[in-house]
Amino acid sequence: MNWPEGNKGRTLAGTYLIAFVAMVIGLVWTLYNQATGGGGAQLAVGIALFVVAQVVITAIAFGLRNALPGKTDLGYQQAWHRLTLGRELATAARLLRA
Repeated sequence: MNWPEGNKGRTLAGTYLIAFVAMVIGLVWTLYNQATGGGGAQLAVGIALFVVAQVVITAIAFGLRNALPGKTDLGYQQAWHRLTLGRELATAARLLRA
């Protein structure tokens, strides 16, 4: 995926990395609470982290839908899958280091 250059690219990359980590933490937290019988507020925290992170990742995917090489009609879906599955973690980390 072709990320924007400069400050916009760094901002998107940083936001994506934070959202991805929050998504994974929310998922693990929710699964742990379900496995151990936790509920109520404990379960709500994990679900909230996951949902908020997915909303952010969805917004980034919508913004980057035209940045995929070999553009197809499924640009948004492909961008969302790549972001959600972590296929863009290395690129985002590289952008932050630059």
